[in-house]
Amino acid sequence: MCDLRPAIVITILLAAVSQTPAAAATLPAVDFGRDVLPLLANRCFGCHGPDPAVRKADLRLDRRDGVVRARGRRPAVIVPDDPDASLLLERVAAADPAERMPPPEHDVALDAAEVDTLRRWIAGGASYPTHWSFIAPVASEPPVVATGARANNAIDAFVLAAAGRHGLTPSPPASRSALIRRLSLDLTGLPPAPDAVQRFIADASPDAYERLVDELLASPHFGERWAQVWLDHARYADTRGYEADRRRTMWPYRDWVIRAFDADMPFDRFTVEQLAGDLLPGATDDQRLATAFHRNTMTNDEGGTDDEEFRVAAVIDRVNTTMQTWMGLSAGCAQCHAHKYDPLSHEEYYQLFAFFNQTADADRGDERPTLAVLDANDAATLARHRVERARIADEMNELLARVAYVDPVSEAEANAIATAEPSGPRARADRVWIDDEIPAGARPESPWPWSDAGGVAAGTRAVHQIGGGDRTVQSVFRHAATPLLVRGGDTLFVHVFLDPSDPPRQVMVQFHADNWEHRVYWGESIVPWGEEGTVSRHPAGALPPAGAWVRLEVEAAAVGFDALTGIDGWALTQHGGTVTWDRAGVRAAVTPDDRHLRSQRVWEHRVRDGLGVTAPTAIRAITTLADDQRTPEQRAEVRRHYLTRVCHLTAPLLRGPLGRAETLDRTIAGLEAAAVRVPVLEELPEASRRVTRVLERGSFLAPGAVVSPDVPAVFPPLPEGGPPDRLTLARWLVGPDNPLTARVHVNRIWEQLFGTGLVETTEDFGIQGALPSHPALLDWLAVRFVEDGWSTKRLLRLIVMSATYRQSSAVTETQRRRDPRNRRLTRGPRFRLPAETIRDQALALSGLLNRTRFGPPVFPPQPEGIWQVIYSNDRWTTDEDANRHRRAVYTFWRRTSAYPSMVTFDAPSREICLTRRIRTNTPLQALVTLNDPAFVEAANAMAQRIVREGGTNARARASYAFRLATARPPSEAELAAVLSLYLEESARLRVDETSAALLAGEDCPPRFRVVRAAWTVVSNVLLNLDEVLTKG
Repeated sequence: MCDLRPAIVITILLAAVSQTPAAAATLPAVDFGRDVLPLLANRCFGCHGPDPAVRKADLRLDRRDGVVRARGRRPAVIVPDDPDASLLLERVAAADPAERMPPPEHDVALDAAEVDTLRRWIAGGASYPTHWSFIAPVASEPPVVATGARANNAIDAFVLAAAGRHGLTPSPPASRSALIRRLSLDLTGLPPAPDAVQRFIADASPDAYERLVDELLASPHFGERWAQVWLDHARYADTRGYEADRRRTMWPYRDWVIRAFDADMPFDRFTVEQLAGDLLPGATDDQRLATAFHRNTMTNDEGGTDDEEFRVAAVIDRVNTTMQTWMGLSAGCAQCHAHKYDPLSHEEYYQLFAFFNQTADADRGDERPTLAVLDANDAATLARHRVERARIADEMNELLARVAYVDPVSEAEANAIATAEPSGPRARADRVWIDDEIPAGARPESPWPWSDAGGVAAGTRAVHQIGGGDRTVQSVFRHAATPLLVRGGDTLFVHVFLDPSDPPRQVMVQFHADNWEHRVYWGESIVPWGEEGTVSRHPAGALPPAGAWVRLEVEAAAVGFDALTGIDGWALTQHGGTVTWDRAGVRAAVTPDDRHLRSQRVWEHRVRDGLGVTAPTAIRAITTLADDQRTPEQRAEVRRHYLTRVCHLTAPLLRGPLGRAETLDRTIAGLEAAAVRVPVLEELPEASRRVTRVLERGSFLAPGAVVSPDVPAVFPPLPEGGPPDRLTLARWLVGPDNPLTARVHVNRIWEQLFGTGLVETTEDFGIQGALPSHPALLDWLAVRFVEDGWSTKRLLRLIVMSATYRQSSAVTETQRRRDPRNRRLTRGPRFRLPAETIRDQALALSGLLNRTRFGPPVFPPQPEGIWQVIYSNDRWTTDEDANRHRRAVYTFWRRTSAYPSMVTFDAPSREICLTRRIRTNTPLQALVTLNDPAFVEAANAMAQRIVREGGTNARARASYAFRLATARPPSEAELAAVLSLYLEESARLRVDETSAALLAGEDCPPRFRVVRAAWTVVSNVLLNLDEVLTKG
């Protein structure tokens, strides 16, 4: 846009757009936010707004001081109270195209009414009040309503007052059947059961509706419905995004969100834990899991990409998502330059960036840092076991505290005793390592099928393995707490029983010591591991005789154990057949006496020198240190081990609690091994913190000035005293002075209930966003929400208890003409259901819905070939069990190929944050609900339900089918239409047996095929009714 130079005043044009005093008096007062700011923002800010990079003529129209003061030799463009002297008005009304603003090539010229709006604004003083949403909300007193008006709470007072100003009156209450369906869908995302509908209709008590509301708010399915909304904001998905879009374990975060909504976690806490749960003092695993909110950013693990580039992209996404989700602002516009409309500079954007620039994740393929997470049942079990383990440790400490142990041998004597050789041949004895259970602390890497079914060689049970034909099976563990010490001259052994009716072709024993390259086998050479004839694959001869217990032995040196070695893992392997394995260990030279059982000093010498006495690796390492080189903790650790596990004077006292502790340790280790790992946020240590710079044009390759964490100047400052980190930012977002967070969340809830928010642009509360339809109501609700402890359930209860919510959705001709979009709220909400609810409703009405909650994502049917992704061989494997009928919130979500039927109904890809789904209406949607396998299965199951529950004749069943689908009884005309469809389809299908068989399903007996098939068609039609797909 060119410079604003003085131009000839076009008197005739200005006269034309001017109003006479009488006419002006009839016009409403000009409101800057409603009338003027949108004009300036849409027509002028592109060249004369906040962004200095594109600003022309050094003129800013977004700030009053930019227009009312002279700029050097250039005059002020607005003279308050004097429109005729204001250059702005002269230029927007200029007849000469060369002088007119905006320039004609922009094709956005102001019309006469808009010019007059600017004239009246300037005449009134040209005030520039702060944008409404940047001012903290204040709850005004609800308007007084007329006597007899239907007002249940303050919401109705605000709505009635606004409706009256527009000459509108509220609609009557909706029917009870409509109300229970509306409430059920809104609060749980599921339709009401027929018996629940009947109970509510029959309940004449005055608090029936209120009790229904409370019942649905307490439903176990409440969290699933509302988490579904939040997951769009969180850009939750089960994959990493970008080209390969590989899988990622994020479902525990999804379950965290569901539980948070179920528990009505206060929204301020909900905010803090997701943005900075890891920074809370004494952060729990649950609080750390919440931070997966910002690990839903995409990770690019394609070869050749720059990790720093995509780490920066993830941080940018976190800034944009945070501002969009909590403050309803499109901050991303300032990533490359100052925001074109809102008061957010390029520098301020990177001050926000700095809050999120200190996390440890860095676009790594392994997704570090991660958190080990168990499902709810296993987590509760693990917690109980840990408490019990701690109690046992306390019990053992109390017992040890009562032990007055004095070593009976001096240091000098201990060395002589430990190294003394026997006068005759050195005795040998078995040290059993595996018998009835694997060693303490060992972690099984495959199931160990302990049983007494095949008999035992010793003890009470053995490992009973079935090869199942021509395949290899094995039982494996590693990481035993106390390794089995072996050396050259020792003999390793195991007992086996080969089933004579099903002998194996090969048995193999593998030993782990740093690696698995120590193997011995008997029988054929089939299992391919190791090199034949070496210590990694040592042949020991033919299979032992079947039908009897046989002790198999191998010299330690033959499998690579010449020097003293600690074995910490063992594998029992067979190819084919049935084999029972039992007691295993080493036959080794024994010490000349047992004084190490009484003297800690003698025992330490023998452990250190490998003289036939074993100990865990950590203990053995300490014994190599001289006493003056050990820390007090190390001395205590060795002493504790000796007294609890070795010394024959004290160990028997502790055998009971020690055994219980070892059993618990194995159980705890097994539970921990079953945990999944979820990406979470973790702050970098102080020494590794990054320097944050402005990125010119948003490029990580163009770093500019250094910035520190801070919030935009248009908003209240950060709370004093807190470090400039994510936790402080999160607390600022829900602080008492923040003008937007409560408003944005209240508006989000309102949009879900009414189809449109009080601010229609849920995603944009900035200057380009829509003005609130009921500003006083929005502010009153925001203040009330905070006063009620940020409780989402209380907010929902308040809204659904209002008469406004409970109105009939039927529209009158007056309403259609004066308020076609129901912005005045004089009728109940009516709009198409969300994608997930459409699917869940069909499954629920049919009786197929699997209401199991939580857990890994599921794979319901989807068309073949959808997952054709370059550089990925991943495939969609359809669930064949009840998981295919789980709620949609549990469906596996792949960013590059989201579940197709839900995408058709406007579900997003979740590659980025989305705070408002725009509803569309396309023919493809009808094809989904008519033909998608999930809906066809639902129609078939609904047909069976109609026959089973609907009565014994076609008329009764038709009535039941309609009531099931719509939650209301049919009219005579509707009943006749349903019955007619059933009779027509029955007649057609009696002739077309092939179609009848296909529709009825393979499980349907032939004599029932026509009935089931005909009701399947009826059910399919009912599930496609506008009334069923719509909330009314």
